[in-house]
Amino acid sequence: MKAVILRFPQIYGGDNDPLIPVINLIRKGVFPVVRNRVGTLPLIHLTDAVNATYAVIRDFYRIQGNYAVNLICENSYSYDYLTDLVKKKYGRGGTLKIPYWLLYLATFTIEGVFKVLGKPEPLNRLRLVSMTTDRIIDCRKFIETFNFRFDHNLERKVRATLRCECPELPVSKNSYSAARYAESTKPHDPTASARTTLTVGISDQVVMKPAKLPSKPPDTITRVI
Repeated sequence: MKAVILRFPQIYGGDNDPLIPVINLIRKGVFPVVRNRVGTLPLIHLTDAVNATYAVIRDFYRIQGNYAVNLICENSYSYDYLTDLVKKKYGRGGTLKIPYWLLYLATFTIEGVFKVLGKPEPLNRLRLVSMTTDRIIDCRKFIETFNFRFDHNLERKVRATLRCECPELPVSKNSYSAARYAESTKPHDPTASARTTLTVGISDQVVMKPAKLPSKPPDTITRVI
């Protein structure tokens, strides 16, 4: 049995695109960032996340060994770069550069208020720390192993006014659950066993199965957990 862990960053491009509120705040010039400590935001488009998952299922014979962890990220964008894209698209936009101590105090207050209300907070201290960190994700291992190509990028998404381009492929609301399905696919490797079990685990963000999968004889059992 082969086990593969796919680790995705924040996924955008779905029905409830998390980037839309960010873009709207930047357009109004009120998106808060830490002064002199602007970090980066790793992203991947929903369609690319689905295609990456399917690439593992389709070409599982490329996996070296029985266990592998793959980081998958389109790119890590700075908030300054995102602001520039919004300005080019809408002709206006900006951020509120706030001292770290002040934004930390405001975030702590927000957490307390939303905890009392029993609702998820829009900003927490962990997210605040991540906003001040330059995060670089190296996914060359996955790209080279599965000969993968990303079809989307943030600039294209902003130009498209952040419309959802693939509503038939929603993101799971539970970031630690996954779409569960079994689909038969035929191994490409002629030396592969007649019956192979592949387990794919998806962490952080989870996507549903692709809209179209080839119908093949049941030579392989695939499980996504």
